[in-house]
Amino acid sequence: MTHMKKSLLSIALFVCGLLLWKPVQAEAATQVDNLVLMVNFSKDGDNTFQTNFSRYQEMYTGPESEPNRSLSQYISTISDGQVTVNTYFPQVVNNVFLPVTIQGSASDYPDASAGEQFVQQVITAAQNMSELSFPSKLDSMRGDGYIDNLTIIVQVDGNNANGAFGSRKADLGDNQTLLHGWHVGAYNVLPTNMLRLGSDFDQGYALASHEFLHTLGAPDLYRTAGENGYPVGRWWDLMAGANFTASYPLVYTRSKLGWMQIETLKDSGTYTLWPAEGASGSRAYILKTSRSDSEFFVVEYRKKPENRQDYDYYIPESGLIVYRVNNAVDYHTNKEGNNYIYVFRKDTKDPAKAQEDESKATVGGQYRKSLGSSDLNAPYTSDTIFYSDGSNSGIVIDNVVTKEDGSVSFDVKFPVLSADSYWLPKGESINGLTSPAITGDTTGNSLYLAGIVNENGKDHLKIYSLGASDSSWKVMQAAADVGRGSQVDILSVAGKVYVAYTDASGYLCVLQVSAENVQQIYRSQTAIYPPRMELLYEQDSLWISYAVGNTLELINVWQPDGSLPPLTVSGTYISGTKHFFYDNKWYAVYCDYFAQGTDGNGCIAVLQNGYWQKLYTMDRLGKASSVDACVAGGKLYLAAANNSNAATAMLTYDGQQWNENILTDIQSKDVVRLVVKDRIPYVFWTSGNEKTLQAAYLKDDSWQKLASTIGTDINGFDIFCGDNTLYAVGATTNGIASVKTMKTVEGIPDPPVTEPEVGNGNVVLALPAGYDSSAKIYIDGVEAASTAWQNDEARRLVAINSIVQLGTTAKTAAAYQYNASGIPTDMYVWRLSYNGSCYTATEVPEFENLFSYHGFSVRYTGNTGLRCTFGIDTAKKSQLISGSGLAGYRITEMGTLIMRPDLHAQYPMVYGSNKLGGGKTYGVINGKFSDKVIRRVNGRDQFANVLTKLPPERYNTSYIFRAYAVMEKDGSSVVIYGPEMSRSMYTVCKQILNRGDFKPGTSGYKFLKNIVDSVEK
Repeated sequence: MTHMKKSLLSIALFVCGLLLWKPVQAEAATQVDNLVLMVNFSKDGDNTFQTNFSRYQEMYTGPESEPNRSLSQYISTISDGQVTVNTYFPQVVNNVFLPVTIQGSASDYPDASAGEQFVQQVITAAQNMSELSFPSKLDSMRGDGYIDNLTIIVQVDGNNANGAFGSRKADLGDNQTLLHGWHVGAYNVLPTNMLRLGSDFDQGYALASHEFLHTLGAPDLYRTAGENGYPVGRWWDLMAGANFTASYPLVYTRSKLGWMQIETLKDSGTYTLWPAEGASGSRAYILKTSRSDSEFFVVEYRKKPENRQDYDYYIPESGLIVYRVNNAVDYHTNKEGNNYIYVFRKDTKDPAKAQEDESKATVGGQYRKSLGSSDLNAPYTSDTIFYSDGSNSGIVIDNVVTKEDGSVSFDVKFPVLSADSYWLPKGESINGLTSPAITGDTTGNSLYLAGIVNENGKDHLKIYSLGASDSSWKVMQAAADVGRGSQVDILSVAGKVYVAYTDASGYLCVLQVSAENVQQIYRSQTAIYPPRMELLYEQDSLWISYAVGNTLELINVWQPDGSLPPLTVSGTYISGTKHFFYDNKWYAVYCDYFAQGTDGNGCIAVLQNGYWQKLYTMDRLGKASSVDACVAGGKLYLAAANNSNAATAMLTYDGQQWNENILTDIQSKDVVRLVVKDRIPYVFWTSGNEKTLQAAYLKDDSWQKLASTIGTDINGFDIFCGDNTLYAVGATTNGIASVKTMKTVEGIPDPPVTEPEVGNGNVVLALPAGYDSSAKIYIDGVEAASTAWQNDEARRLVAINSIVQLGTTAKTAAAYQYNASGIPTDMYVWRLSYNGSCYTATEVPEFENLFSYHGFSVRYTGNTGLRCTFGIDTAKKSQLISGSGLAGYRITEMGTLIMRPDLHAQYPMVYGSNKLGGGKTYGVINGKFSDKVIRRVNGRDQFANVLTKLPPERYNTSYIFRAYAVMEKDGSSVVIYGPEMSRSMYTVCKQILNRGDFKPGTSGYKFLKNIVDSVEK
């Protein structure tokens, strides 16, 4: 018998249109008009309606011997008598049948696209038959001039089972079409070969009721896309499959049509239900926990009758059934392959496919006496009442007792969900989202989510936001088409959101996203299809790290010329990749995956002198398939997984010593992620056949699981930490993405960025590679003394508040390295911020070697004097004077400052001082804009100022020169200075004479000789 049911269902596939949920709210008795036309084709043999029309009438009105077997009785029963269907047969006049015949054959309509054309022809044919008997009213349900429902029963033999004549409900797109004065909107098509009236497999009224319920607003609960399976089961709701005797719809279906209310339970207790056939009393309960905002469970009681003509005859047995409702599913239907409604059944092997035996669904019958588990970490394979991500709700139903009055009692036990022991939802789930990535601001009050959604066969990047007061994720942008298999990353930086993905052509792209617009700020030069990518914000720059083939790349998105050299392995595939910035150096993790022996182990390399140098090899872990790293409290934490043997390792590094430990309780065969908060590392991973997402943390030298399981059946996940809250987004294999939250455990607060206990008004500067303790340090252009910080000569402690010449809160710090000849060779800049106690120094790598020194010379004709030439990086200058600027900075003025050494000892040599000489080379000069460049050499724009009108007594005075630039950033002004250089007119003239640049007797020689002689006489 079971085999027969499956075979018949495969024949009776419904071709119902995608249905938006628009139920008829039947708060009072509702009249619904249904006009039936019976149509045959001129070339398809005898008109079978001519003699059998009464049998089709009985399908709606019911034979006297079997009144239940009619659409009108079924709809009245399931609506508790609130809906009356008035069915009209205009072709039956005085018990004489008037045929509506369409020219041609059913075979002339080969596919569903011809369906509306056929309906138009039927309407035209009926419109031309004035002898048909139409009632005076056909819009009783809404009174809008549209026929409430038009049913077309079409004569089709077995050879034309497909094509345009599958059973379906649709809406006519042409609102101008009239049928005897009435507009046609909703219509049903029923082919005779599927109805099979009068046979042993007669499902006429059941199939007609299924399509008619669509008109009333009920969704399809079977699938026509995605995995083969039966989320509801073919017996538990007519909308999931028509049998020879109709089943009751689920109580939730009936409630959504407005026919009954369902009470929501949140407390444990004993409750009573009446069967679906009852006309009063509670026939279902909603079971809801704080675990999800968009998903809940429904329990109802179904009773199997003995009479074949009674509804629910084909359910397997009497008992409770429990099902999940997921309101995050698009269109609220199972048809597109998702589980909008899912009935729990015994021996679940997969949380989404629904391919297990749906007959074993009852609780309190022969298949199982109870359902659910109080163990919050129990997998879905343990007969739990689980959410769409496979995680256990913790609800337990047991002690099912059937009473003599026909009701049933049972116990419900809800879990005690405390915020520190259970991952709780953040916003409603999102349907169809894969490759999820999450970020937010530092407080976690503003969250952002990105991923891929397939719509109409194409993958699209979608970005969502969730504010502190929002209950559901809102679409921020639907940004672009993406390539198949593209990964996604998202990062929030200073109020701006950036998203990385691979576009449909395989190019790596980065977007800057706001609620108003999307701007592409980076696109790779070639199609690369990277399998892994990550956005980073370091050194005041946005970076994109990605691995492709055997190469790991790190691109500076804001300044591509400042990108790092690639790291390449000898083999064909690089895995376990990650870039991070620690102790003022760039590091990379990688694995030459197909290399043999220890050459194939995971490695850590550091970038020194422009080359990647191997620093450490993971001898205990071996190969590294997935890694993640965090820098916190001056320490590096790194989690790595070897997917080949499910081993996971935690590595730490304090700048001198590596420590590598295998985590025996954390076994990942997929991605591993890491976050560190208050010096406590948290590792996230998926494990087991259930793909269970969970987290563990290290405290007091012991790894402990962090609360309950986060999700099961997870196909992709990401994490984020905002303030003291962890956020984990997981997407299931069928694309239901949910964000869960958990408070962090108490640890040691992270130290300030500058270093702990640096003292009031002080700052610690970490000198870049190549600098030593001889580097000269300036604060806002004023030279400052520095000492080694914690015995580290490369880290300089500067007491800013002791620099009396400043007189204000400092904005910048700079370091200049000089060679043995006293020539400046390097320049580095930091931005300073003050919290009322200590300064924090943030590197501005864009200004590295911004200014350069190019020597002294003498102007010996005209307005004579001492000239010092400086240079500025040509490319950086171009950006600094452009509209977008460089790292947010724009030049408004540039030039040279000149000062006497005796004044410099008393006054700061800074922009705006009245003791300065010099002049502008870029900006408004004498009322006109000017950009004075004396030459462009080796990527530098050289500029100079001349110290003129020197009296003889000052020829031997070593004047000090320095370049400067006034810049604006975020509405405020800041001055960046170049290195100081000093020379006297006498010294430069004597050097030129000694080189022999001028022959004795020339005017130039005489000029130089006079200055030298005036000093040496």
